[in-house]
Amino acid sequence: MNYEIKIDNAKEEKGTIDLHRLALIADSIRKVSEGALKYSQFFRPLFDKFKTFLFFLFRYDTY
Repeated sequence: MNYEIKIDNAKEEKGTIDLHRLALIADSIRKVSEGALKYSQFFRPLFDKFKTFLFFLFRYDTY
């Protein structure tokens, strides 16, 4: 995935960024990605079981 980060009304000169601010942005992105990973690891097995349930529920529906 590619993301574009745009900082409006920055205190720094155009085209520059304070390293502390960059570290905060990187930490925020890491936290979001960790949350997304936890979300997918939790729901993926449930989704697979639900798909299997639907398959068995509707596979005999072909008369």
